[in-house]
Amino acid sequence: MPYRFLFKNKYFVWMLLGLVIQQASVGLSNYYLAQAATALTAGQNARMALAIFFALLLFPYVPGVLSLIELKKWYLSLRKNLVSDAAAKLFAKASLWSDQKARHERTALLVSESQIVLNDACHFCYETCSTVLNYSVNLVAMYYILHPSVAMAFLLGMGLAGLVSKIGQNEIARLAVQMEHQKSQVSSSLYGFWDNVVLGNTPHRDLWNRSFDVSISGLNQSTMRHERSSKGMSLLLMSISALPMLSVLAYRLFIAEASQTEMMVAAAMLPRMLQMINSSHVMFSLVTEFTSLESRLGAIFARLFAAEGGELGTRITFDKIDVEGGEDIAGGQKNIGEFLRGLAQQKSGYLTLRGANGSGKSSLLLLMKEYFADRAVLLPSQSSLLLAGDYPAEFSSGELQLARLQDLLKHRGNICLLDEWDANLDPINRRRCEEIVAQASKDQLIIDIRHSK
Repeated sequence: MPYRFLFKNKYFVWMLLGLVIQQASVGLSNYYLAQAATALTAGQNARMALAIFFALLLFPYVPGVLSLIELKKWYLSLRKNLVSDAAAKLFAKASLWSDQKARHERTALLVSESQIVLNDACHFCYETCSTVLNYSVNLVAMYYILHPSVAMAFLLGMGLAGLVSKIGQNEIARLAVQMEHQKSQVSSSLYGFWDNVVLGNTPHRDLWNRSFDVSISGLNQSTMRHERSSKGMSLLLMSISALPMLSVLAYRLFIAEASQTEMMVAAAMLPRMLQMINSSHVMFSLVTEFTSLESRLGAIFARLFAAEGGELGTRITFDKIDVEGGEDIAGGQKNIGEFLRGLAQQKSGYLTLRGANGSGKSSLLLLMKEYFADRAVLLPSQSSLLLAGDYPAEFSSGELQLARLQDLLKHRGNICLLDEWDANLDPINRRRCEEIVAQASKDQLIIDIRHSK
């Protein structure tokens, strides 16, 4: 689990501080409740202790609400940081750009899956911190206010349950990873919904339906296997953790003949102890959930930042690509490395890549983008590249491509890589763009692939 990413965050610290204040108030309420019980048993005035007890019952809501606000801020901060980290790590990974599987998977991760897992992680941490602090406060209260043996018995039960939990952790982790993989399959299937359904082609609709049915069925089955395993384990652990404490408490009250004061205090604290038994179910749900969440979050980071996509050079048949206007650069050796080194010496000019479909012209442009990094800017044939200015919403695809081309050519000194930039242009706009590109080539190097011959 990326602990540094999660916890090196100011909002997490503020959330934790609010929980500490909240649970400290709960602990003090236990103390004053016991004081009131002792006073009543001795026939003394218990009004002050009861007044403080009731005040402390109300006060924890204030830091509790504030910690929930910080929890939301924490989640929103993590969501922003994850996208920023992804943008930094995937920047200029041009080999991934044309990989449709990688595009769909990473987009699905950023749009939905990572947000769900991050939200689960934040709430898990909140519940864990709150439960652990509550346990600690109540254990101290049982040790000093009720009897040390009751607290020690509860710790013993928690230890035994912890040992048993180790048995099922690997299986729960395996089911969690399987569930995340199935979620990714469903997300990838949903990305094909629009083209395969909205166009109204029955064969494509039927193919998509079959694909979606298989993926959603797999997700439902893996989700239920994970749910049954985790809930069954938490119920078993709750029973194991409660048994020693209840046994010791029953012994002291009914066999060892505890004093009237001790019985009064035990009666006053009984709701707290029952709450702890109930909370042990929450605690061990969190223990089993931790294994699942760790696997899910680790899988998200591994898949989001995986260095896949393959070598661009393997997709290019360079001897089948002609470089129009760059014969002196390409030379007779037809070597990609020498060609790129030759391009690096060029300050301006206009080169056009021509070749049969499948020869790797677009991959060669992507390779140039990786090679020249910030020196080069690439305009693909179809993309969602943002425009620097405001453009009318009714712009056609050709007009948008023209606007993107004009934006790109404003940056003097860059190597401009244009992939079928004229594909959606009418003859008038194509001539306009040809004039713009020809003029720009006097000051910068233009390398393009033409859709029109």
